[in-house]
Amino acid sequence: MSKVEQDYDFIFLTVNSKQLEEAAADLAQAKASGQILILQNNWDIDRKLAPYFAQEDYLLAFPYAYLAILSTFY
Repeated sequence: MSKVEQDYDFIFLTVNSKQLEEAAADLAQAKASGQILILQNNWDIDRKLAPYFAQEDYLLAFPYAYLAILSTFY
């Protein structure tokens, strides 16, 4: 990613945990504007993202937990 040409409401970051820091660095360098939604289960995620984003710049979504919640309704 070299640059972001517009602002976004949300940016979905769906990489595996080994790619997280590289993807975060790319987004930070491209000065991507928008709430970042990260879809992964990663206990150490705040430490990994701290060099690139303020904590209020991203939201964590845990896909397996969401599916478990949905399954209780259907």
